[in-house]
Amino acid sequence: MKRTKKFIGLGVILLSVSLLAACGAQNSKTTSTSNDEKTVATSNTSKETITFDTPVVTDDAIESMRTYADYIDLYKKIFDDYFTKAEESFKGTAMENNESFTKLKESTQKLFDAQKKIYDLLGSTELKEDDKSKLSQQLKDFRDNLQKQLKTLTSQLQ
Repeated sequence: MKRTKKFIGLGVILLSVSLLAACGAQNSKTTSTSNDEKTVATSNTSKETITFDTPVVTDDAIESMRTYADYIDLYKKIFDDYFTKAEESFKGTAMENNESFTKLKESTQKLFDAQKKIYDLLGSTELKEDDKSKLSQQLKDFRDNLQKQLKTLTSQLQ
């Protein structure tokens, strides 16, 4: 029991650190209920639409997680979705080959890898209801904060 709590506590700390790293550039909070979209011209002159309000990981998917392995898989999907959308949004801008963004991605990946090692030890262990509630809320906040940050960054590039 104590070991599980230590793992959860360490995981929460690592998640918080990665969230802070990812959201470090965001200084203000804004709320928007519109479906913001940005059209980005790609190198072959076709256009691609990036929708920011449609998360890859839905609330239902988050709430249906049952194990620590499910948690880490959802966390990875959110992480990958954010960086994929960011890279697509930055094509053709000064941010496309930005060293700071690359370093942020690398440091966040390292934090994820460290967290994955911890949660891999727990693997298919069922989440207790209290832990599930906390981890679910953390994933939702992580996903929502990354979406807000991406909207802010792309609106500043326009």
